[in-house]
Amino acid sequence: MELICQAIGIIAMILSVTSFQMKTKKQIIVMQCMTGVVFAIHYFMLSDGAGIAGGVVNVIAIVRNLVFYFNYLPIFKSKLWVIFFAAVMGGSAIVSRCEPISVFMCIAMVFNTLAVSAEKPIDTRKMILISSPFAFVYNVVIFSLGGIANEALVEIITLITFCREKRLTQK
Repeated sequence: MELICQAIGIIAMILSVTSFQMKTKKQIIVMQCMTGVVFAIHYFMLSDGAGIAGGVVNVIAIVRNLVFYFNYLPIFKSKLWVIFFAAVMGGSAIVSRCEPISVFMCIAMVFNTLAVSAEKPIDTRKMILISSPFAFVYNVVIFSLGGIANEALVEIITLITFCREKRLTQK
């Protein structure tokens, strides 16, 4: 069972990294929803309930991503949605699993919410650079191989993008 669980986490990581290759924000959001579904399954399957906080925030992230996907509709245009989802992500540690490590994933997802709601790509990347280390530590402690690989790759890809953009602006 553990092997299947870790394999599902690796599939989620592949989906996550693939989302960076999408051309439009809508495509990225769709891919992130798929990633959230697979990561939620993975986290809920981890032994001893270690990944409950990760599973809960990924379910919340799916809903959040759908709201952001449909932000052209009047009901979803408000910036209050960002505050709402950041608060729900932060509060989810209390209801999901009252262990100190759970707070790390919740903090990561608060910054992730700010990242996906940012208007400028540079602001998105800055928030990702803040969120990923929290998620990385969480994944190390609960032993999620897909989560560890995902956060390491996200940090590397984001840093490479920063360097590339800096080099392009200097030319």
